[in-house]
Amino acid sequence: MNRKALTASQVKRWEQSITYRKNPKSNLSAIAGLISITAVALWRFYLFVTFKGGVDVLEVQGGRQHLWWAIGLGVVGCIAAILYFSLFLRYDISDEMHITSQGPL
Repeated sequence: MNRKALTASQVKRWEQSITYRKNPKSNLSAIAGLISITAVALWRFYLFVTFKGGVDVLEVQGGRQHLWWAIGLGVVGCIAAILYFSLFLRYDISDEMHITSQGPL
Protein backbone atom coordinates (compact mmCIF):
# COMPACT_ATOMS: atom_id res chain seq x y z
CA MET A 1 0.00 0.00 0.00
CA ASN A 2 1.47 3.31 -1.07
CA ARG A 3 1.19 5.95 1.64
CA LYS A 4 2.49 9.42 1.11
CA ALA A 5 2.70 12.35 3.48
CA LEU A 6 0.04 15.02 3.26
CA THR A 7 1.10 18.45 2.14
CA ALA A 8 0.24 21.53 4.17
CA SER A 9 -2.55 22.53 1.79
CA GLN A 10 -4.12 19.07 1.99
CA VAL A 11 -4.03 19.21 5.78
CA LYS A 12 -5.63 22.67 5.74
CA ARG A 13 -8.42 21.45 3.42
CA TRP A 14 -9.00 18.45 5.68
CA GLU A 15 -9.24 20.71 8.75
CA GLN A 16 -11.69 22.99 6.94
CA SER A 17 -13.83 20.04 5.90
CA ILE A 18 -14.42 19.04 9.54
CA THR A 19 -15.18 22.54 10.81
CA TYR A 20 -18.87 22.06 10.01
CA ARG A 21 -19.10 20.24 13.32
CA LYS A 22 -18.54 23.46 15.19
CA ASN A 23 -21.46 25.54 13.90
CA PRO A 24 -24.55 26.14 16.08
CA LYS A 25 -26.98 24.46 13.67
CA SER A 26 -25.22 21.11 13.91
CA ASN A 27 -25.06 21.42 17.71
CA LEU A 28 -28.77 22.21 17.86
CA SER A 29 -29.69 19.34 15.54
CA ALA A 30 -27.54 16.91 17.54
CA ILE A 31 -29.19 17.97 20.80
CA ALA A 32 -32.67 17.74 19.22
CA GLY A 33 -31.89 14.24 17.94
CA LEU A 34 -30.58 13.18 21.32
CA ILE A 35 -33.68 14.50 23.09
CA SER A 36 -36.02 12.80 20.60
CA ILE A 37 -34.28 9.42 20.98
CA THR A 38 -34.48 9.73 24.75
CA ALA A 39 -38.15 10.74 24.62
CA VAL A 40 -39.07 7.73 22.47
CA ALA A 41 -37.12 5.42 24.80
CA LEU A 42 -38.96 6.82 27.82
CA TRP A 43 -42.31 6.50 26.03
CA ARG A 44 -41.60 2.85 25.19
CA PHE A 45 -40.64 2.16 28.81
CA TYR A 46 -43.88 3.81 29.95
CA LEU A 47 -45.81 1.53 27.57
CA PHE A 48 -44.03 -1.48 29.06
CA VAL A 49 -44.84 -0.47 32.64
CA THR A 50 -48.50 0.29 31.93
CA PHE A 51 -49.14 -2.65 29.57
CA LYS A 52 -52.54 -4.20 30.12
CA GLY A 53 -53.63 -7.60 28.94
CA GLY A 54 -56.94 -8.70 27.49
CA VAL A 55 -58.68 -8.54 30.89
CA ASP A 56 -57.70 -4.88 31.42
CA VAL A 57 -55.33 -5.81 34.24
CA LEU A 58 -51.67 -4.87 34.43
CA GLU A 59 -49.50 -7.79 33.33
CA VAL A 60 -46.06 -8.30 34.79
CA GLN A 61 -44.69 -10.27 31.82
CA GLY A 62 -46.64 -8.46 29.13
CA GLY A 63 -45.26 -5.93 26.70
CA ARG A 64 -41.75 -7.33 26.45
CA GLN A 65 -41.41 -5.83 23.00
CA HIS A 66 -41.84 -2.36 24.52
CA LEU A 67 -39.12 -3.15 27.06
CA TRP A 68 -36.65 -4.28 24.39
CA TRP A 69 -37.36 -1.17 22.32
CA ALA A 70 -36.80 0.98 25.41
CA ILE A 71 -33.51 -0.75 26.21
CA GLY A 72 -32.30 -0.52 22.60
CA LEU A 73 -33.18 3.14 22.26
CA GLY A 74 -31.61 3.86 25.65
CA VAL A 75 -28.35 2.29 24.48
CA VAL A 76 -28.49 4.25 21.22
CA GLY A 77 -29.15 7.43 23.20
CA CYS A 78 -26.16 6.79 25.48
CA ILE A 79 -23.87 6.13 22.52
CA ALA A 80 -25.13 9.28 20.80
CA ALA A 81 -24.50 11.34 23.94
CA ILE A 82 -20.95 10.00 24.24
CA LEU A 83 -20.28 10.80 20.59
CA TYR A 84 -21.78 14.25 20.98
CA PHE A 85 -19.60 15.14 23.94
CA SER A 86 -16.46 13.63 22.44
CA LEU A 87 -16.80 15.06 18.91
CA PHE A 88 -18.83 18.25 19.06
CA LEU A 89 -17.50 19.72 22.30
CA ARG A 90 -13.84 18.82 22.06
CA TYR A 91 -11.00 21.27 22.33
CA ASP A 92 -10.11 22.98 19.07
CA ILE A 93 -7.33 20.80 17.66
CA SER A 94 -6.13 23.48 15.27
CA ASP A 95 -4.83 25.55 18.19
CA GLU A 96 -1.29 24.60 18.98
CA MET A 97 0.23 24.99 22.39
CA HIS A 98 3.98 25.55 22.37
CA ILE A 99 5.70 24.63 25.57
CA THR A 100 9.14 26.12 25.88
CA SER A 101 11.64 25.74 28.63
CA GLN A 102 13.06 28.85 30.23
CA GLY A 103 16.15 27.03 31.38
CA PRO A 104 17.78 27.41 34.75
CA LEU A 105 16.83 30.55 36.60
